[in-house]
Amino acid sequence: MTRSRSPQWIFVAPALVLAFALAGCGRDPPSPGRIDPVELGRLVAAIVPGPDTYFMDAEGKPAGFEYDLLKRFAGSLNVSLDLRVMDDHDKALRAGESALVHVVAIGATGIPAPGPLVAGPAYQAVQPVLVYRLDDPQPLGWRDLDDQPVLTTPDQPLAEFAADDASLREGAIRLTPVASPRKLAETIAAGGARYGILYRHTLALLRNVYLELDAAFPIGRARDLRWRSPKSNVALSDKVERYFALARKDGTLARLVDRYYGHTQRVDVQAAEAFQDKIRRLLPAFREMFKTAQGSTGIEWRLLAAIAYQESQWDPLATSPTNVRGMMMLTEETSVQFKVTDRLDPAQSIAAGAQLVAQLKKLVPERIREPDRTWLALAAFNVGYAHVEDARVLAQQQKLNPDSWTDLKKVLPLLAKPEFAAKAKRGFARGGQAVIFVENVRAYHDILSHLEPAHQPLVAATQ
Repeated sequence: MTRSRSPQWIFVAPALVLAFALAGCGRDPPSPGRIDPVELGRLVAAIVPGPDTYFMDAEGKPAGFEYDLLKRFAGSLNVSLDLRVMDDHDKALRAGESALVHVVAIGATGIPAPGPLVAGPAYQAVQPVLVYRLDDPQPLGWRDLDDQPVLTTPDQPLAEFAADDASLREGAIRLTPVASPRKLAETIAAGGARYGILYRHTLALLRNVYLELDAAFPIGRARDLRWRSPKSNVALSDKVERYFALARKDGTLARLVDRYYGHTQRVDVQAAEAFQDKIRRLLPAFREMFKTAQGSTGIEWRLLAAIAYQESQWDPLATSPTNVRGMMMLTEETSVQFKVTDRLDPAQSIAAGAQLVAQLKKLVPERIREPDRTWLALAAFNVGYAHVEDARVLAQQQKLNPDSWTDLKKVLPLLAKPEFAAKAKRGFARGGQAVIFVENVRAYHDILSHLEPAHQPLVAATQ
Protein backbone atom coordinates (compact mmCIF):
# COMPACT_ATOMS: atom_id res chain seq x y z
CA MET A 1 0.00 0.00 0.00
CA THR A 2 1.38 3.45 -0.90
CA ARG A 3 1.50 5.89 1.96
CA SER A 4 0.23 9.39 1.34
CA ARG A 5 2.82 12.01 2.10
CA SER A 6 1.79 14.61 4.66
CA PRO A 7 2.62 18.24 3.94
CA GLN A 8 6.14 18.90 5.18
CA TRP A 9 5.26 22.16 6.92
CA ILE A 10 3.28 20.31 9.55
CA PHE A 11 6.46 18.62 10.82
CA VAL A 12 8.72 21.65 11.30
CA ALA A 13 10.75 21.08 14.49
CA PRO A 14 9.99 23.41 17.43
CA ALA A 15 13.57 24.68 17.38
CA LEU A 16 13.13 25.74 13.74
CA VAL A 17 9.80 27.39 14.51
CA LEU A 18 11.56 29.44 17.18
CA ALA A 19 14.39 30.29 14.79
CA PHE A 20 11.95 31.42 12.04
CA ALA A 21 9.98 33.49 14.53
CA LEU A 22 13.07 35.29 15.77
CA ALA A 23 14.28 35.81 12.21
CA GLY A 24 10.96 37.39 11.39
CA CYS A 25 11.42 39.79 14.29
CA GLY A 26 14.83 40.82 12.99
CA ARG A 27 16.66 38.97 15.79
CA ASP A 28 19.37 36.33 15.51
CA PRO A 29 18.23 32.74 16.15
CA PRO A 30 19.26 31.33 19.53
CA SER A 31 22.62 29.63 19.88
CA PRO A 32 22.45 25.82 19.81
CA GLY A 33 23.63 25.52 23.41
CA ARG A 34 20.52 27.33 24.64
CA ILE A 35 18.19 24.81 23.01
CA ASP A 36 17.61 21.42 24.56
CA PRO A 37 19.53 18.74 22.60
CA VAL A 38 16.38 16.60 22.34
CA GLU A 39 14.49 19.51 20.81
CA LEU A 40 17.39 20.32 18.49
CA GLY A 41 17.85 16.67 17.52
CA ARG A 42 21.60 16.73 18.14
CA LEU A 43 24.12 17.20 20.92
CA VAL A 44 26.64 19.90 19.99
CA ALA A 45 29.91 19.39 21.84
CA ALA A 46 33.33 21.06 21.86
CA ILE A 47 36.41 18.88 22.18
CA VAL A 48 40.18 19.30 21.79
CA PRO A 49 42.26 16.49 20.22
CA GLY A 50 44.57 14.62 22.57
CA PRO A 51 45.46 11.15 23.87
CA ASP A 52 42.89 11.51 26.68
CA THR A 53 40.13 13.19 24.70
CA TYR A 54 39.78 12.59 20.97
CA PHE A 55 41.86 10.94 18.24
CA MET A 56 41.54 8.66 15.23
CA ASP A 57 42.12 5.02 16.09
CA ALA A 58 43.98 2.39 14.09
CA GLU A 59 40.97 1.90 11.81
CA GLY A 60 40.62 5.63 11.12
CA LYS A 61 37.57 5.94 13.37
CA PRO A 62 37.08 8.55 16.10
CA ALA A 63 37.98 7.40 19.59
CA GLY A 64 39.06 8.76 22.96
CA PHE A 65 37.84 8.77 26.53
CA GLU A 66 35.93 12.06 26.23
CA TYR A 67 34.63 11.18 22.76
CA ASP A 68 33.20 7.89 24.00
CA LEU A 69 31.51 9.64 26.93
CA LEU A 70 29.95 12.18 24.55
CA LYS A 71 28.83 9.51 22.09
CA ARG A 72 27.10 7.58 24.86
CA PHE A 73 25.50 10.75 26.25
CA ALA A 74 24.08 11.58 22.81
CA GLY A 75 22.84 8.01 22.51
CA SER A 76 21.12 8.23 25.91
CA LEU A 77 19.20 11.27 24.59
CA ASN A 78 18.48 9.52 21.27
CA VAL A 79 20.10 12.34 19.31
CA SER A 80 23.11 12.57 17.00
CA LEU A 81 26.50 13.90 18.12
CA ASP A 82 27.62 17.12 16.43
CA LEU A 83 31.30 17.36 17.37
CA ARG A 84 33.13 20.69 17.13
CA VAL A 85 36.87 19.99 17.20
CA MET A 86 38.71 23.03 18.58
CA ASP A 87 42.39 23.98 18.27
CA ASP A 88 42.81 24.70 21.96
CA HIS A 89 41.07 24.78 25.33
CA ASP A 90 40.41 28.53 25.28
CA LYS A 91 38.45 28.30 22.04
CA ALA A 92 36.44 25.39 23.40
CA LEU A 93 35.60 27.28 26.58
CA ARG A 94 34.65 30.41 24.61
CA ALA A 95 32.30 28.27 22.51
CA GLY A 96 30.66 27.12 25.73
CA GLU A 97 30.48 30.63 27.17
CA SER A 98 28.75 31.82 23.98
CA ALA A 99 26.36 28.83 24.11
CA LEU A 100 27.55 27.71 20.68
CA VAL A 101 27.77 24.19 22.11
CA HIS A 102 25.88 22.19 24.70
CA VAL A 103 28.93 20.63 26.32
CA VAL A 104 32.64 21.41 26.57
CA ALA A 105 34.42 18.07 27.05
CA ILE A 106 38.14 18.80 27.10
CA GLY A 107 39.37 16.87 30.13
CA ALA A 108 39.18 20.03 32.24
CA THR A 109 39.41 19.99 36.02
CA GLY A 110 37.94 22.06 38.80
CA ILE A 111 34.94 24.34 39.15
CA PRO A 112 34.80 27.32 36.74
CA ALA A 113 34.82 30.82 38.17
CA PRO A 114 31.46 32.66 38.29
CA GLY A 115 30.36 33.23 34.72
CA PRO A 116 28.25 31.75 31.93
CA LEU A 117 29.45 28.15 32.39
CA VAL A 118 28.51 25.56 34.97
CA ALA A 119 30.57 22.48 35.84
CA GLY A 120 28.98 19.06 35.68
CA PRO A 121 29.61 16.19 38.11
CA ALA A 122 33.11 14.83 38.64
CA TYR A 123 33.74 11.67 36.62
CA GLN A 124 37.46 10.95 37.02
CA ALA A 125 40.12 12.01 39.54
CA VAL A 126 43.51 12.86 38.03
CA GLN A 127 46.79 13.66 39.78
CA PRO A 128 49.20 16.26 38.35
CA VAL A 129 52.86 15.30 38.63
CA LEU A 130 56.21 16.86 37.80
CA VAL A 131 57.80 14.98 34.90
CA TYR A 132 61.58 14.78 34.47
CA ARG A 133 64.20 13.12 32.26
CA LEU A 134 65.43 9.81 33.61
CA ASP A 135 69.07 10.63 32.82
CA ASP A 136 68.85 13.57 35.23
CA PRO A 137 68.74 13.23 39.03
CA GLN A 138 65.16 12.84 40.26
CA PRO A 139 64.02 16.11 41.86
CA LEU A 140 62.34 15.58 45.22
CA GLY A 141 60.87 19.07 45.36
CA TRP A 142 60.77 22.40 43.55
CA ARG A 143 64.05 23.48 45.17
CA ASP A 144 65.88 20.82 43.13
CA LEU A 145 64.97 22.32 39.74
CA ASP A 146 67.87 24.82 39.68
CA ASP A 147 65.71 27.55 38.15
CA GLN A 148 64.98 25.41 35.06
CA PRO A 149 61.73 26.21 33.24
CA VAL A 150 58.76 23.84 33.68
CA LEU A 151 56.61 23.07 30.64
CA THR A 152 52.82 23.16 31.02
CA THR A 153 49.85 22.40 28.77
CA PRO A 154 46.53 24.22 28.22
CA ASP A 155 44.49 21.60 30.10
CA GLN A 156 46.15 22.46 33.41
CA PRO A 157 44.44 24.91 35.85
CA LEU A 158 47.66 26.58 36.96
CA ALA A 159 45.82 28.97 39.27
CA GLU A 160 44.40 25.98 41.15
CA PHE A 161 47.83 24.32 41.30
CA ALA A 162 49.26 27.53 42.71
CA ALA A 163 46.57 27.64 45.39
CA ASP A 164 47.88 24.29 46.66
CA ASP A 165 51.58 24.98 46.23
CA ALA A 166 53.47 27.91 47.72
CA SER A 167 56.32 27.72 45.19
CA LEU A 168 53.91 28.11 42.29
CA ARG A 169 51.87 30.73 44.14
CA GLU A 170 54.91 32.89 44.80
CA GLY A 171 56.09 32.72 41.19
CA ALA A 172 59.34 30.97 42.10
CA ILE A 173 58.87 28.49 39.25
CA ARG A 174 59.22 29.55 35.62
CA LEU A 175 56.30 28.06 33.69
CA THR A 176 56.51 27.72 29.90
CA PRO A 177 53.37 26.73 27.95
CA VAL A 178 53.45 24.22 25.08
CA ALA A 179 50.63 23.15 22.78
CA SER A 180 49.83 19.65 24.05
CA PRO A 181 50.88 16.79 26.35
CA ARG A 182 52.50 15.03 23.40
CA LYS A 183 54.53 18.14 22.54
CA LEU A 184 55.60 18.40 26.17
CA ALA A 185 56.77 14.78 26.19
CA GLU A 186 58.56 15.16 22.86
CA THR A 187 60.36 18.29 24.03
CA ILE A 188 61.64 16.74 27.25
CA ALA A 189 62.58 13.47 25.54
CA ALA A 190 64.57 15.39 22.91
CA GLY A 191 66.43 17.39 25.57
CA GLY A 192 64.69 20.69 24.81
CA ALA A 193 63.61 20.98 28.44
CA ARG A 194 64.18 19.04 31.64
CA TYR A 195 60.84 19.34 33.44
CA GLY A 196 57.11 19.54 32.78
CA ILE A 197 53.72 19.01 34.38
CA LEU A 198 51.42 16.20 33.22
CA TYR A 199 48.55 14.31 34.75
CA ARG A 200 49.66 10.88 35.89
CA HIS A 201 47.20 9.03 33.64
CA THR A 202 48.43 11.01 30.61
CA LEU A 203 52.03 10.16 31.50
CA ALA A 204 51.01 6.48 31.68
CA LEU A 205 49.81 6.71 28.06
CA LEU A 206 53.03 8.38 26.88
CA ARG A 207 55.89 6.95 28.92
CA ASN A 208 56.30 3.73 26.93
CA VAL A 209 56.69 5.84 23.80
CA TYR A 210 58.90 8.51 25.33
CA LEU A 211 61.14 6.26 27.37
CA GLU A 212 63.17 9.08 28.86
CA LEU A 213 60.27 10.37 31.01
CA ASP A 214 59.13 9.55 34.53
CA ALA A 215 57.18 11.14 37.39
CA ALA A 216 59.23 12.96 40.04
CA PHE A 217 56.64 14.05 42.62
CA PRO A 218 52.92 14.90 42.82
CA ILE A 219 51.82 18.52 42.57
CA GLY A 220 49.13 19.35 45.09
CA ARG A 221 46.03 17.19 45.32
CA ALA A 222 44.18 15.12 42.76
CA ARG A 223 41.74 17.03 40.57
CA ASP A 224 38.30 16.06 39.28
CA LEU A 225 37.53 16.10 35.58
CA ARG A 226 34.21 17.78 34.73
CA TRP A 227 32.29 18.82 31.63
CA ARG A 228 31.19 22.43 31.22
CA SER A 229 27.80 23.55 29.88
CA PRO A 230 25.98 26.90 29.52
CA LYS A 231 24.52 27.99 32.82
CA SER A 232 21.44 29.25 30.97
CA ASN A 233 20.43 25.71 29.96
CA VAL A 234 19.21 24.26 33.27
CA ALA A 235 17.47 21.29 31.64
CA LEU A 236 20.75 20.29 29.98
CA SER A 237 22.62 20.41 33.30
CA ASP A 238 20.03 18.07 34.79
CA LYS A 239 20.49 15.63 31.90
CA VAL A 240 24.28 15.66 32.35
CA GLU A 241 23.86 14.97 36.09
CA ARG A 242 21.56 12.02 35.44
CA TYR A 243 23.79 10.63 32.69
CA PHE A 244 26.91 10.52 34.86
CA ALA A 245 24.99 9.12 37.82
CA LEU A 246 23.76 6.25 35.64
CA ALA A 247 27.17 5.78 33.95
CA ARG A 248 28.77 5.36 37.35
CA LYS A 249 26.04 3.00 38.57
CA ASP A 250 25.90 0.73 35.50
CA GLY A 251 29.69 0.47 35.15
CA THR A 252 30.04 2.53 31.94
CA LEU A 253 32.61 4.85 33.54
CA ALA A 254 34.64 1.98 34.94
CA ARG A 255 34.65 0.21 31.57
CA LEU A 256 35.81 3.33 29.73
CA VAL A 257 38.58 3.97 32.24
CA ASP A 258 39.73 0.39 31.76
CA ARG A 259 39.41 0.65 27.98
CA TYR A 260 41.74 3.62 27.70
CA TYR A 261 44.02 3.26 30.71
CA GLY A 262 43.70 -0.30 32.05
CA HIS A 263 46.54 -1.72 29.97
CA THR A 264 49.01 1.15 30.31
CA GLN A 265 50.98 -0.46 33.14
CA ARG A 266 51.10 -3.92 31.56
CA VAL A 267 54.39 -3.29 29.73
CA ASP A 268 57.01 -1.69 31.95
CA VAL A 269 59.67 0.76 30.80
CA GLN A 270 62.33 -1.93 30.34
CA ALA A 271 60.02 -4.05 28.17
CA ALA A 272 59.00 -0.96 26.19
CA GLU A 273 62.66 -0.07 25.63
CA ALA A 274 63.37 -3.58 24.32
CA PHE A 275 60.30 -3.35 22.09
CA GLN A 276 61.39 -0.02 20.60
CA ASP A 277 64.85 -1.45 19.96
CA LYS A 278 63.28 -4.30 17.98
CA ILE A 279 61.03 -1.88 16.12
CA ARG A 280 64.22 -0.27 14.81
CA ARG A 281 66.19 -3.47 14.19
CA LEU A 282 63.68 -6.17 13.24
CA LEU A 283 60.40 -4.63 12.11
CA PRO A 284 61.70 -3.18 8.80
CA ALA A 285 62.20 -6.71 7.44
CA PHE A 286 58.54 -7.63 8.10
CA ARG A 287 56.66 -4.32 7.81
CA GLU A 288 55.46 -4.89 4.23
CA MET A 289 54.32 -8.41 5.11
CA PHE A 290 52.07 -7.01 7.83
CA LYS A 291 50.73 -4.35 5.46
CA THR A 292 50.03 -6.96 2.80
CA ALA A 293 48.10 -8.99 5.36
CA GLN A 294 46.10 -5.89 6.26
CA GLY A 295 45.23 -5.39 2.60
CA SER A 296 43.82 -8.92 2.28
CA THR A 297 42.00 -9.16 5.60
CA GLY A 298 41.29 -5.62 6.84
CA ILE A 299 43.08 -6.29 10.14
CA GLU A 300 45.18 -3.21 10.88
CA TRP A 301 48.88 -3.92 10.29
CA ARG A 302 50.14 -2.48 13.58
CA LEU A 303 47.73 -4.72 15.47
CA LEU A 304 49.08 -7.73 13.55
CA ALA A 305 52.62 -6.63 14.35
CA ALA A 306 51.73 -6.32 18.04
CA ILE A 307 50.24 -9.84 18.03
CA ALA A 308 53.34 -11.23 16.34
CA TYR A 309 55.63 -9.51 18.82
CA GLN A 310 53.69 -10.90 21.77
CA GLU A 311 53.77 -14.35 20.19
CA SER A 312 57.38 -14.59 19.02
CA GLN A 313 59.11 -11.22 19.52
CA TRP A 314 59.28 -11.17 15.69
CA ASP A 315 61.35 -14.34 15.52
CA PRO A 316 60.21 -16.26 12.41
CA LEU A 317 61.97 -19.40 13.67
CA ALA A 318 60.34 -19.43 17.12
CA THR A 319 59.15 -22.83 18.33
CA SER A 320 57.41 -23.73 21.61
CA PRO A 321 57.51 -27.04 23.54
CA THR A 322 53.94 -27.67 22.33
CA ASN A 323 55.07 -27.37 18.69
CA VAL A 324 53.42 -24.06 17.84
CA ARG A 325 55.84 -22.37 15.48
CA GLY A 326 56.82 -19.29 13.54
CA MET A 327 56.19 -15.56 13.65
CA MET A 328 52.54 -15.96 14.71
CA MET A 329 53.15 -19.24 16.59
CA LEU A 330 50.70 -21.25 14.51
CA THR A 331 49.47 -24.71 15.45
CA GLU A 332 49.56 -27.50 12.87
CA GLU A 333 45.74 -27.39 12.72
CA THR A 334 45.72 -23.65 11.92
CA SER A 335 48.42 -24.16 9.31
CA VAL A 336 46.36 -26.80 7.52
CA GLN A 337 43.22 -24.63 7.72
CA PHE A 338 44.92 -21.67 6.03
CA LYS A 339 47.09 -23.73 3.66
CA VAL A 340 50.43 -22.81 5.20
CA THR A 341 53.16 -25.01 3.72
CA ASP A 342 55.97 -23.67 5.92
CA ARG A 343 55.19 -22.24 9.36
CA LEU A 344 58.71 -20.78 9.54
CA ASP A 345 58.08 -18.62 6.47
CA PRO A 346 57.18 -15.23 8.03
CA ALA A 347 55.02 -14.11 5.09
CA GLN A 348 52.89 -17.27 5.28
CA SER A 349 52.72 -17.12 9.07
CA ILE A 350 51.63 -13.48 9.14
CA ALA A 351 49.04 -14.03 6.40
CA ALA A 352 47.54 -17.01 8.24
CA GLY A 353 47.54 -15.21 11.57
CA ALA A 354 45.69 -12.27 10.01
CA GLN A 355 43.13 -14.61 8.45
CA LEU A 356 42.58 -16.28 11.81
CA VAL A 357 42.00 -12.94 13.57
CA ALA A 358 39.56 -11.92 10.81
CA GLN A 359 37.73 -15.23 11.15
CA LEU A 360 37.46 -14.88 14.93
CA LYS A 361 36.13 -11.33 14.65
CA LYS A 362 33.33 -12.65 12.43
CA LEU A 363 32.42 -15.18 15.15
CA VAL A 364 32.02 -12.45 17.77
CA PRO A 365 28.34 -11.39 17.92
CA GLU A 366 27.65 -8.37 15.73
CA ARG A 367 26.13 -6.39 18.58
CA ILE A 368 29.51 -6.19 20.33
CA ARG A 369 31.12 -2.90 19.39
CA GLU A 370 34.74 -1.98 18.95
CA PRO A 371 37.21 -2.16 20.53
CA ASP A 372 35.68 -4.95 22.65
CA ARG A 373 35.01 -6.92 19.48
CA THR A 374 38.72 -7.01 18.69
CA TRP A 375 39.79 -7.76 22.27
CA LEU A 376 37.42 -10.74 22.42
CA ALA A 377 38.77 -12.00 19.10
CA LEU A 378 42.33 -11.70 20.41
CA ALA A 379 41.42 -13.64 23.54
CA ALA A 380 40.01 -16.34 21.25
CA PHE A 381 43.23 -16.23 19.19
CA ASN A 382 45.08 -17.18 22.37
CA VAL A 383 42.73 -19.55 24.19
CA GLY A 384 40.18 -20.62 21.57
CA TYR A 385 36.76 -19.18 20.76
CA ALA A 386 34.86 -21.92 22.60
CA HIS A 387 36.57 -21.00 25.87
CA VAL A 388 35.76 -17.33 25.30
CA GLU A 389 32.12 -18.35 24.93
CA ASP A 390 32.39 -20.30 28.21
CA ALA A 391 33.74 -17.15 29.85
CA ARG A 392 30.85 -15.11 28.44
CA VAL A 393 28.35 -17.56 29.93
CA LEU A 394 30.17 -17.33 33.26
CA ALA A 395 30.08 -13.54 33.08
CA GLN A 396 26.32 -13.63 32.67
CA GLN A 397 26.00 -15.97 35.63
CA GLN A 398 27.98 -13.51 37.74
CA LYS A 399 25.79 -10.60 36.55
CA LEU A 400 28.60 -9.07 34.51
CA ASN A 401 28.45 -7.85 30.93
CA PRO A 402 29.48 -10.70 28.59
CA ASP A 403 29.97 -8.22 25.73
CA SER A 404 32.54 -6.13 27.63
CA TRP A 405 36.23 -7.01 27.67
CA THR A 406 36.54 -5.18 31.00
CA ASP A 407 34.10 -7.65 32.57
CA LEU A 408 35.19 -10.69 30.59
CA LYS A 409 38.80 -10.45 31.74
CA LYS A 410 37.54 -10.75 35.32
CA VAL A 411 36.10 -14.21 34.65
CA LEU A 412 38.46 -15.71 32.07
CA PRO A 413 41.04 -16.67 34.75
CA LEU A 414 38.31 -18.56 36.63
CA LEU A 415 38.23 -21.20 33.87
CA ALA A 416 41.51 -22.54 35.27
CA LYS A 417 39.86 -23.27 38.63
CA PRO A 418 38.38 -26.78 39.00
CA GLU A 419 35.05 -25.62 40.41
CA PHE A 420 34.42 -23.41 37.36
CA ALA A 421 36.09 -25.61 34.75
CA ALA A 422 33.84 -28.52 35.76
CA LYS A 423 30.75 -26.49 34.86
CA ALA A 424 32.15 -25.00 31.63
CA LYS A 425 31.04 -26.61 28.37
CA ARG A 426 34.64 -26.90 27.09
CA GLY A 427 36.19 -27.42 30.52
CA PHE A 428 39.57 -26.20 31.74
CA ALA A 429 41.28 -23.24 30.05
CA ARG A 430 44.24 -21.03 30.88
CA GLY A 431 42.08 -17.95 30.76
CA GLY A 432 44.53 -15.86 32.76
CA GLN A 433 47.10 -16.28 30.01
CA ALA A 434 44.56 -15.01 27.48
CA VAL A 435 44.05 -11.87 29.59
CA ILE A 436 47.81 -11.23 29.75
CA PHE A 437 48.06 -11.85 25.99
CA VAL A 438 45.35 -9.34 25.12
CA GLU A 439 46.55 -6.66 27.53
CA ASN A 440 50.13 -6.94 26.27
CA VAL A 441 49.00 -6.74 22.65
CA ARG A 442 47.00 -3.62 23.51
CA ALA A 443 50.08 -2.01 25.07
CA TYR A 444 52.37 -2.91 22.16
CA HIS A 445 49.76 -1.72 19.69
CA ASP A 446 49.58 1.65 21.46
CA ILE A 447 53.35 2.07 21.15
CA LEU A 448 53.31 1.10 17.46
CA SER A 449 50.42 3.49 16.81
CA HIS A 450 52.52 6.36 18.16
CA LEU A 451 55.69 5.41 16.30
CA GLU A 452 54.51 3.89 13.00
CA PRO A 453 52.13 5.51 10.48
CA ALA A 454 48.88 3.84 9.49
CA HIS A 455 48.63 2.02 6.19
CA GLN A 456 45.86 3.26 3.91
CA PRO A 457 43.47 2.36 2.54
CA LEU A 458 41.96 -0.11 4.98
CA VAL A 459 39.90 -2.96 3.61
CA ALA A 460 36.57 -3.25 5.39
CA ALA A 461 36.39 -7.03 5.03
CA THR A 462 36.20 -7.72 8.77
CA GLN A 463 34.68 -4.51 10.10
